[in-house]
Amino acid sequence: VTIEGTGIDLTRICVIYRPPKSCLQKQFLNEFESFIDAFSSKPGHLLITGDFNVHVEDPDSLFSEAFLGILKDHQWSQLVDVPTHVRGGILDLVLTRDLSEIPL
Repeated sequence: VTIEGTGIDLTRICVIYRPPKSCLQKQFLNEFESFIDAFSSKPGHLLITGDFNVHVEDPDSLFSEAFLGILKDHQWSQLVDVPTHVRGGILDLVLTRDLSEIPL
């Protein structure tokens, strides 16, 4: 979704769904990094949200560590800090490059 209008900055909202138990973790990480690389240089604000099915709260998960490493390397922030699943875990994420980029 792209939001444009008089008096507001361009804002893009991207929703991502990654199926649970997907065996294509490396492919997802490569494609996600390519995606944020492509959009990081475009004008306006980008907010990425969705059900990533990545347990970002799990310090023992190599997949989560790799995902969070990509965010850190590209100066993105993950804003959700409470469980989003009935059995716990932070799977639904809101990502931005900078908190000041979120148009309120």
